[in-house]
Amino acid sequence: MTHILTTKSGRKVTVDSDELAQSGRIVGADPEGRIVVNDFDAFNAPAEHHPFLFGLTLCCQASDKGVENGIVCRGCYAYDETGSYLYREADGSFPGLDPIDTLEPA
Repeated sequence: MTHILTTKSGRKVTVDSDELAQSGRIVGADPEGRIVVNDFDAFNAPAEHHPFLFGLTLCCQASDKGVENGIVCRGCYAYDETGSYLYREADGSFPGLDPIDTLEPA
């Protein structure tokens, strides 16, 4: 079942995986429309850990991974599909994050 993520700015992004939608990991979207997840408690992590949020790949809504020849989508192994990192600023904000407002079944 697909879900619709609506951000605070009103943007809508389709979440293709029921498992992802129900995981509690989604915190919003990035400027390119990637679903952004908080897998490492970035909102509470100490600054010296360089906290970040991660934007999933656009093609498969998966994380990316390193391989011998570069970085690929973990879902389809496409070389031109990578995620994105949003690092926390000193003021606690994550530039580029459009926070989640709602996440509902389509």
